[in-house]
Amino acid sequence: MTRLPYLSLLRSSNPGSQTSINPKNGESGLESILEETYKIIESGPLDEKTKRSLVDSLIDEFLSKRTGKHSAKESVRRLVDLADTKNQERCEGLKNKTLTKDDVDYITAVAQEALTCVANMALLNHAAIVWFEDIGGMPWLAKILETSCEVPNICFLCGRIIFLITHTGMYVKNYVEELNLPKLIAKSCLAMVHTAVKDKKNGVSFAAPFNAGSAINELLKAAFNLCTFYHRIQAAAFVPSRSSGSSRDSDASNSNPLEKKRLYNGDHTISVDDIHHFVELIDASLQVILLLQTPNQEPEIPATQALNVLLNAPISNPSSVKTLWIPISDKWSIADHFSGLVKAIAMPIKFNEKYKTMELEKDKQTKFMPVFLILAHWVSESEETRKYLLPKLLGNDDGDKNILPENSKSLCGQLLRIIRSPLPSEFSNAVSDLVFCLCEQDPKIMINRFGYGNVAGYFVRRHIAIDSTFLQEASGKNASKSKHGPAQPTINPFTGRPFVAEKSTSANDDLPDMTEEEKEREAERLFVLFDRLNRTGIIKVKNPIEEAYKSGKMKDMGSKNNSDDDSS
Repeated sequence: MTRLPYLSLLRSSNPGSQTSINPKNGESGLESILEETYKIIESGPLDEKTKRSLVDSLIDEFLSKRTGKHSAKESVRRLVDLADTKNQERCEGLKNKTLTKDDVDYITAVAQEALTCVANMALLNHAAIVWFEDIGGMPWLAKILETSCEVPNICFLCGRIIFLITHTGMYVKNYVEELNLPKLIAKSCLAMVHTAVKDKKNGVSFAAPFNAGSAINELLKAAFNLCTFYHRIQAAAFVPSRSSGSSRDSDASNSNPLEKKRLYNGDHTISVDDIHHFVELIDASLQVILLLQTPNQEPEIPATQALNVLLNAPISNPSSVKTLWIPISDKWSIADHFSGLVKAIAMPIKFNEKYKTMELEKDKQTKFMPVFLILAHWVSESEETRKYLLPKLLGNDDGDKNILPENSKSLCGQLLRIIRSPLPSEFSNAVSDLVFCLCEQDPKIMINRFGYGNVAGYFVRRHIAIDSTFLQEASGKNASKSKHGPAQPTINPFTGRPFVAEKSTSANDDLPDMTEEEKEREAERLFVLFDRLNRTGIIKVKNPIEEAYKSGKMKDMGSKNNSDDDSS
């Protein structure tokens, strides 16, 4: 985390000549500085020189030991109060149509400067989190966010402050249940989505601060904190009874180790009882992905933050959430968008020719991983979605079986190369989980499709047991009956190809595609090899040609020619 953009340049711009406001005699340095800051901000927007002076002084005082708790808390309170007051003036003026555009811009700038100071205080001093809660700062901030959801600058700063205040998980339960912050964040995101779409068409970078796209990104970062910590708090609060826990333990000890392993059982998602706090946020996150993420391209901000929010979201239950993932109007729009993301991520990945390792930077692996985790969760809960995405991601099962699965140039082949990479990572495990869920979380189906050798490492990492008799039975050469047609050739479970497609290399077969000269050279090489073995005395090798002569099975070609001449 860095300071807000213009602050990051303050010290580097002129490090040798920093100006500061000197504290008055008998007053705390920070209290005096904030008194001057309050007056200057309230009087009008800051010029760059004054801004540099104020912020340098704030930073110096915050990082020094002279900072007093009471004065600092009072400073935070006054800044939040200033931002709230100016925001109310702006809202009343717009409502009553008593303000000009310049007046609105001026008041917004004052509120923005005050919120910027609060954001940097929260960044530079973790004690500001407690101060912010003690003064009741979050209700004020929630009111500012609710009434300024169409102003990117204000939304960006509100999102930044919420993110910094909630990064430890303190007070999150109250922020969700009492202040409805997830709903306010969702409202602000949806209000700015269409503005962000226009900005994107005009080439505006969402990485830059204070535009609609960057504001959505900042708000979703705060939303991720709320979702994650609220789920952890609620999960920790649920303590099962001793009797139910003991019975669960006994059931686990008596369970069959070969029973189908479920990778996703809902433990990582927000419970059904609590999801009503986050329904609007899930909808807003999906809309951000649909409208701001270019199809068939790698995910970028703010879609990456929306994906992070959806990691904790349920999918099939309750029905109010299910209709968000599979909307009635355009049933598979979101599923198609996600399948396009998978293709855009997987296909460009390169592999080392010698070691077959995946060449993808770790930061990109971290950024792309939520796509596969969300899809794996989705297809594990929805059989309808699994059947729809199976041919899109893995292709039809009746494809070309004469090619080894890992050599296929299709999306399925690329996913398999990621799975069988010799150096597994969290990203490759996420890809493997998705493929496993598409295979109904059944190791037999996955082996029949890709071959045991390609997926054995994944099964070991995930502790997925396989019936020892399965490979023996599958290795038999009896044709398997297809559900929709005539008998199909049995798949070799180790290679993933039919037995009939694998050429035999037994000694009885003729040498393939060898000329007469090549056969003569091969025979000569074998003759020399037999002769050397005989000379060493370690192994007594009988030359098959000499044995043929002695047994009379082979006659000298010269004698045969002589007998032919005599007969003539």
